[in-house]
Amino acid sequence: MSMIDNAQQTTEPRTYVDRILEHWHTDDSAEALVQGEQRLTRREARERLFGLGHALRRQGLEPGDGVGLFLANRADSVLVQLAVHLIGCRVVFLPPEPGPGELAALVEQSRARAVVTDPLFAERAADAAGRSVH
Repeated sequence: MSMIDNAQQTTEPRTYVDRILEHWHTDDSAEALVQGEQRLTRREARERLFGLGHALRRQGLEPGDGVGLFLANRADSVLVQLAVHLIGCRVVFLPPEPGPGELAALVEQSRARAVVTDPLFAERAADAAGRSVH
């Protein structure tokens, strides 16, 4: 029985992550994500996705927790978003435009338990963390 047959027989609602994973389980060598010269096969993307999900869980995140994403537009950012949803957490997108005070306020108002930051934004995230009451 295939994964797709299993998914059709379950009474659990399927998420967009389920649909992506079903697609990525076919033709492992096909490209899943492309950004410039970076190309990830479906197998590579799946392995990174599961690795990110495990890393997030090791940080103590549980279903329902908010996770702030302060990320650049990269293939890995897509995988982080998928991993957050894979473990049942909610994504809080943090735009790059606000200053440290506004960024800290967004994180606090969203009640995000963690923030994943792109190295490109590391200094700005550190400034915002210094202004946060968490």
